[in-house]
Amino acid sequence: MPPFTCSPTRSTTATVCSRASAPTGTERGPAVFRLREHIERLFRSAKILFLDIPYDVNDLVAATLDTVRANGHQSCYIRPLVYLGYGEMGLNPLSCSVDVSIATWPWGTYLGTRAWPMVWTR
Repeated sequence: MPPFTCSPTRSTTATVCSRASAPTGTERGPAVFRLREHIERLFRSAKILFLDIPYDVNDLVAATLDTVRANGHQSCYIRPLVYLGYGEMGLNPLSCSVDVSIATWPWGTYLGTRAWPMVWTR
């Protein structure tokens, strides 16, 4: 799955909503392209799955930037996850909390050294 896609997933064991993004290194440190817009789409996707995120957009934007800084990444992959946490086991998820986690890991060259603009020839 390419970055910048939302993948709400529903299975018999979990409901998960995630947004992926990848900051790039700049002279002033890592920069995340349209982070606020990605987090806003995460909130809209969570709403479709009836997941009420216990934070606001500003909280998750700040937490994402803090996570990238704390891990010392110049270029990385960011994966915020919204999911049902601990609660009653069974088919009724209403007693489960909605939890959020933000994972980052190093991300090398994704589409080669000259990823964009790409020149296609036949």
